[in-house]
Amino acid sequence: MDVQIRRSDGSPADYETVQRIIDAAQVDSPVSVEELRLCDEARRAAGLVSERLFAAVEGRAVGYLGYGHMVMAADGDVFVVGLRVDPAYWGRGIGRTLHQAMLAPAAEVGITRIMAFVDERQSRGVEFAEAAGYREVGRTWESTINPQRFETGSLRSTVDRVTAAGLALVPLAELTSHHPEWIDRLYRLYAAIEADMPFPIAERPNPVAVFRAEVVDSDLAIPEASFVAVDGDDWVGLTELRRVTREPSWLNQELTGVLRSHLRRGIATALKVEGLEWAKAHGFERLRTWNDSRNPGMLAINTGLGMARSHVIVEFLLDLDG
Repeated sequence: MDVQIRRSDGSPADYETVQRIIDAAQVDSPVSVEELRLCDEARRAAGLVSERLFAAVEGRAVGYLGYGHMVMAADGDVFVVGLRVDPAYWGRGIGRTLHQAMLAPAAEVGITRIMAFVDERQSRGVEFAEAAGYREVGRTWESTINPQRFETGSLRSTVDRVTAAGLALVPLAELTSHHPEWIDRLYRLYAAIEADMPFPIAERPNPVAVFRAEVVDSDLAIPEASFVAVDGDDWVGLTELRRVTREPSWLNQELTGVLRSHLRRGIATALKVEGLEWAKAHGFERLRTWNDSRNPGMLAINTGLGMARSHVIVEFLLDLDG
């Protein structure tokens, strides 16, 4: 079978092609053209590589591979890849051809390691990664809840205990109007929380350009549904809810965390309760989040909130230099 490989030209038609292939190959994780475009633009604004390759058969794209620098990697030698092939063309070597085509541009910019995140329900993807020489380095659980079925119940006592200790749980939208430097404050809080999260490679704070694009300027951001724990003049914890473009009744709960100085006071639970109550009041029907299997504390919080673990995302790492 004759397979042609080409690099995306960044046109709207190419982004629509990526979306089409993802829809055909991926389980319940719809991605919009806008999300794909913003992802590329944010990384390029930070001076990082973010590219996409297509595999075409008889002129029709049937597979794609997205690759680029892992923005939070402490060293600049790590790529992250996402590979999808239309199921009608599985088993024909298209994934291997795309993966091989990515290795030369990776070498040109000094990449020595490549990370991939594979939904365990997609057994072919797991098998492909293992056959290509990737090794498993971590696992992340996806957990979900229907906010309409959430009952605060005894969890209200945790919220009351936190506020009684002098902390306030404030929507980010309110803080933006009171603190001219709120972006810098939020960036520092993000960086401190993410530094304590388990991850298989050394990390650094996200470049400011990426942070602004994904957290501040994104159409997916909901400042009124992201809550910050404030202790006096200090921002000490947060939980962030974001829209899911193609599923209006869904929310993603992205970063939730608390500074080391304020751990084990129930703050993370209280923040998540605030987020769930907001989601329930605004009619959302699905909220999902992701937590590393090496973070038993947050997994226990999610269980206590009534969230159900649905499946694992397997983290794979390929060492190119042997």
